Amino acid sequence: MLTNPPAPPMRPPEPRQDAASQPRPQVPSSDAPGSRGIAIFDLDGTLTTRDSFLAFLLTFGRRHRRYASLMRTPPRLASYLARRIRDEQLKEALIRDYLAGCDAEQVAEHAGWFCDCWLPRFLHPIGFPLLEAHRARGDRLVLLSAGPSVFVPRIAAALGIAEVVCTTIATDAGRWTGTIVGGNCKGGRKLERLQAHLRVSHPPPQSFAYGDSRSDRFVLEWVEHGAWIRRRKMCPLQSTTRFPVRPKETA
Repeated sequence: MLTNPPAPPMRPPEPRQDAASQPRPQVPSSDAPGSRGIAIFDLDGTLTTRDSFLAFLLTFGRRHRRYASLMRTPPRLASYLARRIRDEQLKEALIRDYLAGCDAEQVAEHAGWFCDCWLPRFLHPIGFPLLEAHRARGDRLVLLSAGPSVFVPRIAAALGIAEVVCTTIATDAGRWTGTIVGGNCKGGRKLERLQAHLRVSHPPPQSFAYGDSRSDRFVLEWVEHGAWIRRRKMCPLQSTTRFPVRPKETA
């Protein structure tokens, strides 16, 4: 559980042609004066169109010439796809491969580079405008990700999100060890970590959550208004239930 200091939100570059042609989600004004909701966002596939974890490690490996780590990555991914290792084991192994023994400042420098050079290119054409819409409405914003604390808080700060719940990675003498503390923030554990962060067991009023994978469903079902983020549209969790955040209709 991490909290970022207030920072100006990152502004995306001019939208690409394919994104610019898509309907832009719209959040209505609050019905109750002075009321404030909460919007919880997954990261990969929701606020970005690509997987940030592998992208972070691969770009680190290339920039810092970690060639042995780069060569070990395909066999590790193959073992995961063949279900010989669990996702938590894969995450720990990859972080150790790339970051074990690296100075924290070196990793932090790459996290800054990653937010400046990679992140703006892969902002989601549906998810990112929803984030901006909730921000404009004055809602409380939370980034909830299975990604590691190595870089996810830095992405949250770049996006102007003050509250972060993600997979915690241990450090030793200022260096990342790769060991996961408290389990992988995924599936049911994602909801448990969120509830612990918010210090509630029931969803707050005007609570919204957005995700793109099965592991997000626990959170999407818990809040008042949950929705799937797809490449070109937003889909309410229950299409038969009124969902107050909807894409703007195009002419």
